[in-house]
Amino acid sequence: MKFRISFPIAVVSVMLGLAIHPASAQLTESTLKGSVVDPTGSVVQHASVVATNESTGISRAATSGSDGSFTITNLAPGTYSVQVKTQGYKTFEQTHLQLNVGTTTQVNARLEVGQVQETVEVMADQSQVAVSKDGRLSDTLHEAQITQLPLPVRDVFFLPSLNAGATNIPGQNMSYKLTNSPTVTVNGNRFRGNNYVLDGSMNTHTLNAGEPGIVPSIESIEEVQVQTGNFSSEYGRGNGSVVNMRT
Repeated sequence: MKFRISFPIAVVSVMLGLAIHPASAQLTESTLKGSVVDPTGSVVQHASVVATNESTGISRAATSGSDGSFTITNLAPGTYSVQVKTQGYKTFEQTHLQLNVGTTTQVNARLEVGQVQETVEVMADQSQVAVSKDGRLSDTLHEAQITQLPLPVRDVFFLPSLNAGATNIPGQNMSYKLTNSPTVTVNGNRFRGNNYVLDGSMNTHTLNAGEPGIVPSIESIEEVQVQTGNFSSEYGRGNGSVVNMRT
């Protein structure tokens, strides 16, 4: 006996399958990790950790686990204040902590015995605890640097060629792009191995792999990270470079 599945049922089945499929990670977001310890170095469990974007006021919270560690993912890059509270200890607060595109930053909070109403404030520029925990080779440029660099025709895709091991290739530009952006080869790899990410979505041209699809205005770019080695698997097939942009 043969069974037929009607077209409407098939469509509904596909839509349900897409609905339950997990969303992909936001490749331009930042991650904050850390640990909470007392003055003796012993871990502090169940401490409240709040990371607040100093520009937007948006906060994300976490709680330290049994090993004193915490993780807050999918944070928009920017400057943050991190506050750690628990009963029996003074509140730990670190301000002006810079989180960059696609990176993981670690903050280790050492609490002092006292009242939670008391605050011990640590400035990020005075502290040595906030360090990137990624093994990738990358350079990160912020808005002020991007707009002040003398880039030809104000094309943001000239930035990758400023990295060590990167070289522009003449004669490889295709007519599909919105501007005549340069083609770059990194560390001797073919330019087809370049990956482009824009606001968390892949921006590699569908008709010409290894070149960008959308070329945003340089004035719209908040941060650019160019990864040239040891980047992680979430960026896919590329073996040349990852150009990660956030508007």
